[in-house]
Amino acid sequence: MDRVRKDAELEIASYRKEREKLSHIEQYFANEVKQLHERSNTLATELKKRETEIVLLQDEKGLCDTSIRAQIAELEQTLNRQSETLEMISFLLFNIEKNGEANRNVLFALQSENVASCRQMRGRKG
Repeated sequence: MDRVRKDAELEIASYRKEREKLSHIEQYFANEVKQLHERSNTLATELKKRETEIVLLQDEKGLCDTSIRAQIAELEQTLNRQSETLEMISFLLFNIEKNGEANRNVLFALQSENVASCRQMRGRKG
């Protein structure tokens, strides 16, 4: 009977360690998501500023000046790169959130197994 109890205690401890690991992983992903959201917001703000700069440059009288055209081309390239980066960050956010959900599901499954195991052990005692 003591052996069964020790085995159960070891199994419960193992589940607790696994749950703690999953909790740390989930916290890590939550921090990553937060940082990516912040970066995404920063990039979106920068994109808006660049768009405004492009419009202002296009509205200026000396649009024919080659230096202004070069600035516009450079700003458009920057805008395109930032837009691509924003798309990539959005994709990463989606994947991180999907992985976080999967980790939560694993945690719930482990907790259910733990509860079932504890109930089963109580049934053996009785």
